[in-house]
Order: sequence, then structure tokens, then C-alpha cells
Amino acid sequence: MTNRGRVSQVGVAVTTVALLLVAGCFVNPSLTQLTVSPLTPTITACPAPSGSSCTVQMSAIGTYSDGSTSSVSASWSTSDDTVATVSSTGLVSGVAAGTATITAQSSTVSGSTSVTVTLSNLQTIALSPGGSVSYALGTGSVQFCATGTFSSGPSEDITNAVTWISSDTTTATVSNSGSTSVPCAAGGAGSGGKGSVTFVKAGGPINITAVSGTTTSPATSLTITP
Repeated sequence: MTNRGRVSQVGVAVTTVALLLVAGCFVNPSLTQLTVSPLTPTITACPAPSGSSCTVQMSAIGTYSDGSTSSVSASWSTSDDTVATVSSTGLVSGVAAGTATITAQSSTVSGSTSVTVTLSNLQTIALSPGGSVSYALGTGSVQFCATGTFSSGPSEDITNAVTWISSDTTTATVSNSGSTSVPCAAGGAGSGGKGSVTFVKAGGPINITAVSGTTTSPATSLTITP
């Protein structure tokens, strides 16, 4: 074999090795799994009683095809924004008692965990207006407010942290979306946020209640006159 032939063979071998090295060293491993941390946290609904936290910062940890792990940027979503919201950076805020699934997604890979929201040490819920009330249909709406009594601190406005219920939504509906100002202004025109009761037709009496976990307020009896 001539020297030229040997050189040619060596050149092919070197090129092949170089290509293999490039393939092995510079092809990025693919993302195969996302883990959301911390796992199944519990927070209180905002505003939180003193000493409690109503937010938690979530992070997404990626596992790659080569077995390595690292933090990754992800888009965040919640299964129920009436229970917990999540920001674009993964900060979860408690809204009302309940459980929501928080999901992180990067490309086609996603991971999730559940977040439980409680009202810490809540003992009772009182509504304002309370008792039996009557409004003219033409008034249009009225703002209800909820005050919580806690075993570990003073009473607080929890209007935005409870679930509102109307016993007859064909007569009046009550909002569980948005938020009302704190402190809540009871008895005035509905804010459109939580606790805002909108009149649909004359009728009643119907019951308006507020619930958090296993705690339910005494009902306010509402009558809507023509």
C-alpha cells in the first residue's frame, strides 16, 4: 500500500472519530420528566392570619435522558383559580379553602402537584348583612361580607377567602370570582367581586351562606321585592 493510501485511511479514521466525539459531546439530552416542588404543600387563604403563610413558591425540576436533573423554566397553571392562583413565576396564592392542582409545563413535558388551602384555626363565620333582609329588585345587587373568628387571633375580614352559596340562583346569584375591597363594605351595591349578590327576579326568602372547609356561616335570609 502506498503512503498516499495510508494517509487516506488515517484521514477517514480521524474524521470518523471526530464525528463520533461531536455526536457524543454536543447533542443536548432531551427533557423526559418534570417534578413540581414542594410536593403537596398546604397554605392558608389570603389574607392569612398572623403567623400563617398564604403563598408558596413552586419550582420545576427537569429530569433528562442522560439522567441529569436541573431547574427549568416552565409555564404554570392552576386547575381551580377560585381556590389557588399561580403566577407566571410559579408563586401560588391561596384564595379559598379547598384543593387545586398546580401544573408546570415545558414544551410537551408536564408535572403537577396538589395544593391544599385552609383557613387556619377558623372557628366561626359571620355574615353582614345578617338575619333577614329585604331589597327591591330595582336595587340590582348588594354586597355581602364575611368575618372569621380564629382561635389564634382577632376576627378578620375573610370575604375573599370563603365560598359563597345562594340557595336559589334563579332568584339571586352570589359571586365567587374576582375580589372585593378589604375591608368589605357590607350592604352597599355589589362590587362584582366575591360576596356580591346580583338580583335576578323578585322572590324569596332564599338563603345566602359562606363556607370554608367544614365551617359554614349562619344563613342570611334574603327577600327580593318587585
